[in-house]
Amino acid sequence: MAKKSARTDQVELKRQLKIQKALFEIADAAASVKSIDAFYKKLHTIVGELMYAKSFYVILYDKQRGTVGENGYFVDAFGDAAPPPAPMALYEKTPSMVVLKSGKTMHLPCKEMDVLTEQGVIDPIGSNAVDWIGVPLIDKKEAFGVVVIQSYEEGVLYSDEDVKVLEFVAQHIATALTRIRALEAERQRTDELAILNSVGEAMAKTLDVKTVTRIVGDKVRDIFKAQATMIVLYDEKDNVLDPEYLHSTEDRYLDIHERIPLGKGLTSKVITSKKPLLIASRDERVAKGAYEPKELKAKKASIADTESWLGVPILAQDKALGVVVIMDYAKNAFTESDQSLLETLAANMGVAIQNARLFEAEQERVAELAIINAVQEALAAQLDSASIYEMVGEKLREIFDYQDVSIYTADLTARTMTVEYSFEQGQRLEPVTVPVNSLYEYVLEENKT
Repeated sequence: MAKKSARTDQVELKRQLKIQKALFEIADAAASVKSIDAFYKKLHTIVGELMYAKSFYVILYDKQRGTVGENGYFVDAFGDAAPPPAPMALYEKTPSMVVLKSGKTMHLPCKEMDVLTEQGVIDPIGSNAVDWIGVPLIDKKEAFGVVVIQSYEEGVLYSDEDVKVLEFVAQHIATALTRIRALEAERQRTDELAILNSVGEAMAKTLDVKTVTRIVGDKVRDIFKAQATMIVLYDEKDNVLDPEYLHSTEDRYLDIHERIPLGKGLTSKVITSKKPLLIASRDERVAKGAYEPKELKAKKASIADTESWLGVPILAQDKALGVVVIMDYAKNAFTESDQSLLETLAANMGVAIQNARLFEAEQERVAELAIINAVQEALAAQLDSASIYEMVGEKLREIFDYQDVSIYTADLTARTMTVEYSFEQGQRLEPVTVPVNSLYEYVLEENKT
C-alpha cells in the first residue's frame, strides 16, 4: 500500500512539474515571440504536451464590433487545418459563444452535447466531436475569448482532471494574451504614426490634386486592407461630387466619370454633416440611402456587394472638400479606432488639397497675366490686328496646352464671322469668313460666356 501511495505521489509530482513547465513556456513565449500567430502555434504545442489537443482553437471577442472569430487560431484534426471562420455575432448559440457569454467552462462529451442541442441550449456547427472542452479567457473579471480542445477519435475522452488543468493553463494564457495584445496595439500605433508621416511627406512633395488623391487612396488600401477604397471630392461651384479615386481588390482601379449631385447617397450625408459615418452592413447602408453610380451598375462591379462602409469627411478650415470611404465584404469590419485613423489621414489630405487648389488658382492668375501682358506688348509695338490675334492665340496654346484654339470676330449686320486665328488637330488654318452660326450668335448677343 505504501509502494502504491509512493507511486501515486511520484505520478502527481511529474504531472505538477509538467504543468509548471508548460506555464513557464507560456510566459517565455509571450515575452519572446515576434507575432501573435507565432504565439498561438507555440501555445498549441504546449497544450498538446499536457493533453490530447489535435483540435485546438483560441477564439477572441472583439468588443467594439460585437463579433468573434477574427485574430484567433484554428486547427482542426477533422481534415486539414481549418481556416478562421467569418466573424460571428455574439448572440449565436455555438458552444464557444455559450462559454464566452457565461464566462464559465463547459465540458461536453458527445451525449451531453446531443442533449443540449435537442433542448436548444446550443447550436453546434461542423462535425460532432466525441468530446469537447471550452474554457473562457478572462481579464479583469470579463471574458474576452475562449480556449477549446476537442476529440473526434472514439475512446479519446477528457477527464475532470483535464478540465482543471486546462482551466489553470487558460488563466496564464489570458495573462499572456493580454500582454501580447497590448504590445501589438502599441506596435500598431507606432506603425500608424509612421504611415501618417510617410503620407504627409509624400503629399508635401506635390501640388496636384489628382496626385494627392492617388497617394492617399493607395496608402489607405495598404493600411486597412479594405476590399474597396473610394475618394470623392466636392465641387462647391457645381454642387456635385466627383469620384476621383476608386479601387476594388477584384476590379482594380475603376474609372467613374459620373458626377453625383449633392444630396444623393451616403457621401452626401458625410459632406453635409461634416461627420464620419460608420455602417455595419449592406442592409443598413441601403436603409440609410446608399446610392450606386450608374457606371458601377453597368460594369457590374463587385464593390456593390460590400457590407461594411466607413466614410470620413476631408475637412480644411471647417469646409468639407470631399470624403474618404473604405468598404469590406464582411459585416462589422471597421471599428472606432479605424475611424479615428482614417479621420487623421483625411485631415492631412484636406490641407494638401487646399494647398494644391491654391497653387492651381495662382497658376491660372499667372497665365491670365501672361496673356494680358502679351496683348499689351503687341499693342505697344503698334502691331496690326492680325499680329495681335496671332500672338494671343499662340500664347493660349502655350499656356493651357489646348488641342484646338480659335479666335473669331463677327459682323452681326452682315450675319458673318471671320476666323482670325485657328489651330485645330495640329494644324494652323488660314483666316476665313463664314456665315455666323447660332452658338456664336448667342454668345455675341447675350454677351455671356
